[in-house]
Order: sequence, then C-alpha cells, then structure tokens
Amino acid sequence: MVFYADVAVAVSEIPAFIQKVTSALKELDPEVDINAFGHAGDGNIHFNLLQPTDIDAEAFRKQLPLYEKIIFETVTKFNGSFSAEHGVGSVKLAQMIEAKPAIEIELMRHIRSSISNPYLNPRKLIP
Repeated sequence: MVFYADVAVAVSEIPAFIQKVTSALKELDPEVDINAFGHAGDGNIHFNLLQPTDIDAEAFRKQLPLYEKIIFETVTKFNGSFSAEHGVGSVKLAQMIEAKPAIEIELMRHIRSSISNPYLNPRKLIP
C-alpha cells in the first residue's frame, strides 16, 4: 500500500521542506518508507509513503490521516500549496475547504456554475 501526496513549496524551500516533513514522519513512524521526489524547477514535491513490509495494510491505513496531517500542516507553514500538479480532484476537497477562505470557495462555485457543460468533469461539484 502507498500513501501519495502532491504538494508544492517555493523552489528555494524544497530542501528544508523535505527535511522537515521527513523528520516529522520518521518521528511518528520510524519504519515508514519515504520516497520524496518532484520538480526542482517548480517546487512540486511528491511524497510517496510506502507500507513497511513488516506492518499489515490495516495498521498502515490507520496511520494515513496522521501522515497527511504532518505533510499538509508543514506545507502550510512553508506557505505552500496542499495541491500541486494533480489538482484538488475529489480527494482533496476537505483540505481545499479548510485552506481557502469562504469567499474563494463561493467564487469557485460561481465560476463552475457559469461555465458548466457536459465536458467539464460532469457531476463533479465544489461542496
């Protein structure tokens, strides 16, 4: 099992960000296998957290909210984005609502409703 996060920080902050997140994740779970990589030119960092071979999938799955919290709280401290290359999608809607001011969410709803057509992700709505 793999946990995947796609975040972004300023290019100049990439090394410090990866170090901070890696240290925090290892403090929580010394056995987690961290594969952090990305796009040095745009600050996009992919954090893949791989299930250790000696931990069962359910135990690893229970840790996922804690891993996610560490990554997203740290990206906020670095003035980065909780969602980068792969966008918000339906997986990160809760993070978006938490991260964005209500007026921005309302503006997104308005824009979405004004340009909605069958080709723009039908049945996908901003809550």
